[in-house]
Amino acid sequence: MTSAETLVWTMVRGKRLGWKFRRQEPVGPYIVDFVCIGRRLVVELDGDGHGDDYDARREAHLGRLGFRVLRFDNDDLSEPAWVEQEIKAWLEDPARW
Repeated sequence: MTSAETLVWTMVRGKRLGWKFRRQEPVGPYIVDFVCIGRRLVVELDGDGHGDDYDARREAHLGRLGFRVLRFDNDDLSEPAWVEQEIKAWLEDPARW
């Protein structure tokens, strides 16, 4: 795992936010960074290897499978408390869906 993935994994593992997450999990034809199956929420970390067209196609496909995608880039991870709050808010607030 990258340092960014390790940081997020420590936030979500072991039901720390009240929901079970899996990491590096296949969802359809894609491997997602983190997924909460119970809430149909995918958390993606965008490093330098991501591209807008690819990410848009991927997100559209995951949406057709009933998943919502929450994305963070490396700059967001400079504020880990904010990232954790955002993930928790998406898990707890169905209005965000």
